[in-house]
Amino acid sequence: MLAGAARDVAEPGDFFVFENLRESVLVTHAEDGVVRAFYNVCQHRGNQLKASECGNSPYLSCGFHGWQYYLDGSIKEIPEAHDFPQGVPADELSLKEVRCEAWGGFIWISMDPDIEPLFEYLGIVPEHLAPMYIPSPRKIGEDKALNQTMVEYLKSEGFPVESFEGDVTNLRGAVAAHKRSMTNENSLDFSKLTDDQLTADYHYNVFPNITFNLFGEQMWMFRHRPHPTDPDKMYFHRMIFNRVPKGEVTAGAKAGAVNLFVELGDGSVDERPDHNFYRYGEQSSGLLLDQDASCLAGVQRGLHSRGMTGLWISHHERRIRNFHYWWEKYMSEQSVTLRSVD
Repeated sequence: MLAGAARDVAEPGDFFVFENLRESVLVTHAEDGVVRAFYNVCQHRGNQLKASECGNSPYLSCGFHGWQYYLDGSIKEIPEAHDFPQGVPADELSLKEVRCEAWGGFIWISMDPDIEPLFEYLGIVPEHLAPMYIPSPRKIGEDKALNQTMVEYLKSEGFPVESFEGDVTNLRGAVAAHKRSMTNENSLDFSKLTDDQLTADYHYNVFPNITFNLFGEQMWMFRHRPHPTDPDKMYFHRMIFNRVPKGEVTAGAKAGAVNLFVELGDGSVDERPDHNFYRYGEQSSGLLLDQDASCLAGVQRGLHSRGMTGLWISHHERRIRNFHYWWEKYMSEQSVTLRSVD
C-alpha cells in the first residue's frame, strides 16, 4: 500500500504516520540513512507513539510511561528498567517492523512479511512509466466531429478551437504541436514525451488502493482507505502533482491545470502543502470528481439489495473486472480464473 510521499521522510529524524483500518504504521528516517516502517505502538502497554501527523524528532517517546525508541526501532530508554523481573530484552521490545520500500517518489508498505519485492509486485508499471508510454487505441464516431465536452476541454487548455479545421483523426497532433509551441512560455520540458504522452490520459490501478492518471503536465493520484469500523464508508485522498518548469524546484499551483475537471487551490507553496480534509458535499472537488461521487451513495446502497446478484461488466469497463479478479484472488485461498468474453 502507498503509505505517503518520500519527501516527508527525506532527512534523518523525519517521520510520518499512515493509518489503514485499525492499524497505524509509523514511517521513519533513521540516523543511518535508512527509511523504515513500524507498527505505531509502544511495546510497554500498547499506546500509540505518534498521532496522525508528520514531523522530525531524534527519537520517539511514548506519552504514557516515557518509553523511548530511536528511529531505527531500537530501544533508547526504559524508565525504571530494574523494576521488570522478567527483564527488558532489547530484541523482543524493539518496535515491530513492517515491510517498506520506495518507488516513484513514494513510500510503500505491506503488513505481509512474506510478500514479494515491490518492483516484482508492480509488474510492468515501472517499465511503462519510465518513458511514460503505452499504446492507447480509441474508437472514433462516424462523423469524426469534436463533441462539446472536448471543445470545452480544449478551450480550457488554451487550444485555438475556433481556427482548427481538422477532426478527431488529426486532433492529437495539432494539440501536441500547440503544447510544444508553448514550451518557451511555460518552461515545461516536453522533449522526452511523444504526442500520445503529451495529449492522452494514462490511467493505472495498483491493487488494492491506488489509482493515478498521467498527463503531460500533471499527475493525479487517488488513494482509497477503508473506514476502520463501517464498511459502507471510506476515505478518499486526492493528490495533484505538477511538472516542474526547467530551472525551478517547485511548480505553480495551477501549472498545466485543467480547471474544468478538478478544483485547485489558488496559492503556490514551497514546502509541504497543507492537507485539506472535508466530508463529501461540503465543498466541490471539481466537475469530474463531483459527477463521479454523486452516484457513490446510491451504488453502495444498491449493492446491499437482494435484487443485485452481481456486476455485469462491459469490455469498456474491463479495469473493474480486472480489479475484482485480483480482489478475489488475494482474498480467496482458491485459484480464480479470469474468463474472456467473446
